[in-house]
Amino acid sequence: MEFRRVLFRSTVPATVQTLISARIDRLDAADQALLSRAAVVGQTFSHALLARVVTDRREHLLGALNRLAQAGFLQRTRVVPHVEFSFKHALIHEVTYASLPRNLRKGIHTAVVAALRSRSLEIPNRLALLAQHCLRSEQWARAFVCGQNAGRDALRRSLHREAARLLEGAIEALAKFPRTPRVYRRLASARNAIRSVAAQAPSRSSIARACRAMRWSTRSRRSAGCRWHNRRCPRRRRVTWRYLGSC
Repeated sequence: MEFRRVLFRSTVPATVQTLISARIDRLDAADQALLSRAAVVGQTFSHALLARVVTDRREHLLGALNRLAQAGFLQRTRVVPHVEFSFKHALIHEVTYASLPRNLRKGIHTAVVAALRSRSLEIPNRLALLAQHCLRSEQWARAFVCGQNAGRDALRRSLHREAARLLEGAIEALAKFPRTPRVYRRLASARNAIRSVAAQAPSRSSIARACRAMRWSTRSRRSAGCRWHNRRCPRRRRVTWRYLGSC
């Protein structure tokens, strides 16, 4: 199976994409498929987690990963308590991930979510990984809950940039739901964490853009009982942040 040479929209120059794709083409079909699945799991991934996703060659997985490491695609970053690999360069990961068809990526993300929900699998940062893969597999309700909880956990550990990224993903997931009062109440339940990140993290503007992208209608704000629905409100320019603390 020839690796798909797709020149996608990216910050990676087209010549670099072509060179990386040519290197991947020299691998056999099984190693190409394994590298693609590893790219969906993450730039850094656990051997145990990848083994739950790759079911057809589980007994030879570690040897195949070592072979990809010798070929210069991966590198082993941890041995204890869990064997962990990472892509040797972020460009390799980006080209490999973006060259997969969207439906195939979504299916692998769904398999990763199922693996992460297993109680028998011990993975650090499980909640943040769940939020990421639920968002990419379009499991919106689970992505919102996991992103909100993981964002609050990151905020407690003073990881403000990580908290901002996770909470922005939670808002993005919530934006996929119909505009109902219940959705607004769920958004309001995350207001304290979001406002804390906004006060402390430099990425406040990214969360504000995500909130504005939801395009809450005047009718929906009125039905949710929000006191900022009036377009003539003198403080309407702060409606995004005031709304989070007013419903």
